Amino acid sequence: MAFQCPTCGRQYDATLFEFGRKIVCECGTSFAAERGHEARLDPPERVRRVLIVRPGAVGDFILTLPAIEAIHRLNPGAEIVLMTYPSLAELAMQSSWTPAGAPYASDFLDFGSARYTSLFGESAVERADLKSVFRSFDRAVIFATGNMEWFAGHLRGMGIGDISLASAKPSPDVHMADLMLSETVGPGKPPAIPRLMPFVRSARIAQEILDAARLRRPFALLHPGSGGRSKRAPAGLYADLAVRLRNAGLDVVVSSGPADAEAMREFAIEAKPGSCHMLRQVGLAELATVAACAAVFVGNDSGISHLAAAAGCPTLALFGPTDPAQWAPRGDRVMVLRAEGFAARNGRNNQAGWDSLKNDLVFNSAEMLLKNGRIEETKK
Repeated sequence: MAFQCPTCGRQYDATLFEFGRKIVCECGTSFAAERGHEARLDPPERVRRVLIVRPGAVGDFILTLPAIEAIHRLNPGAEIVLMTYPSLAELAMQSSWTPAGAPYASDFLDFGSARYTSLFGESAVERADLKSVFRSFDRAVIFATGNMEWFAGHLRGMGIGDISLASAKPSPDVHMADLMLSETVGPGKPPAIPRLMPFVRSARIAQEILDAARLRRPFALLHPGSGGRSKRAPAGLYADLAVRLRNAGLDVVVSSGPADAEAMREFAIEAKPGSCHMLRQVGLAELATVAACAAVFVGNDSGISHLAAAAGCPTLALFGPTDPAQWAPRGDRVMVLRAEGFAARNGRNNQAGWDSLKNDLVFNSAEMLLKNGRIEETKK
C-alpha cells in the first residue's frame, strides 16, 4: 500500500511512514499518512534492457563481474548488453556466475568501433542509426576511469533516461572489485568475488585443447606475461618453476596472449627443452575452462591471473610495483607474493625489485597451494 499526495498523485510507500505522520510531498503539499490518502502502490516500471559500458583490460573487466552480477539481480529478467571490446564480450556471453545460469551478457556493442567515436566528444553528430541503437535501453551503467559526462549526456539525448556513472578509478586501500560493486549497489557489500563458469561450448573446446597437448598427469598452468614489463617476474623464475613442478609430478602448460610476445621470447631463452607445453592464442572463455582444470596457476599481476582465480583454480599471483590491496586476484583459493624490493620502495618501477623474490619461495608457495587448496591470507 501507499499514501498518495492529493495534489499531484505522487505515491509514498506506506511501510516507510508511521500512521498519522505528516508527509511533505515534493510538490510542496503536506498531508497526513492516514486513511483517506491510501492507494495501491503502483508497481515499478519494468526494466527490459540495460546497457553496461565497461572498456578496459582483461583484469579490469573481470574485477567488474561482481558488479555486473549485481546489476542482473537488481533488474530481474532484463536483457544485459555490454559496450566493451569483442574478446571481453565473448567471455561474458560464454560464461555465468553460477552453474546453468544466465550469461553475464546476451549481446554487445564494440566500444572500439569507429561508429561510436562521435559519442566521446563534446558535440555528437546527430545520427538516426545511433538513436535506433540506444533508445531501446531503459537504463545504462557506465564504469568510468575519467570524465564520461559528455558520453552520458549524448546517451540521454538518444533516449536513455536512467544513466549511472560508476567510478572505476583506483582508490587507495580499496580493492577495485569492492569499489565497483559499491558504486553499483551502495556500501557494505564487499568482499566482491568474481565468478567465471564457462558454458558447455567453451568447455568442449578447452577439452580438445588439453587432449591435443597429450597431458598424462595433473598439470600446472603458468602465465609469464603481463601488460607491463615492470609487472613481469623474471623469465628465469618461471623456467625454474616449470622444471621443479615437473619434477614434483605435474605436467606444465604455459599460456600466452596477444601482448605477451616479448615475455614469451624471454621465457623461451630460459626454458629447459621439454619442460612444458605451450598454449598460444586461446580464447578467454576456453582459457578459463583450462584454468579450472589445472591443479595450480602461477602468474603475474595480469588479466589471466584474475581469470584463473575467477575460474576457481588455486592461484599464486606474483606482484611487483602494483599494490595487491587494490589489484590482487579474488577467488576462493588465492595466494599473493609481493617482491619485497617493490614493497620497500612503495611500488617504484625498478626491475631490480624482483631480485628479492626467490625461486624457492615461489615453488614452496605453489606447493602449499597444491597441498592445501585454499589459502586466504596475502603473503609479502
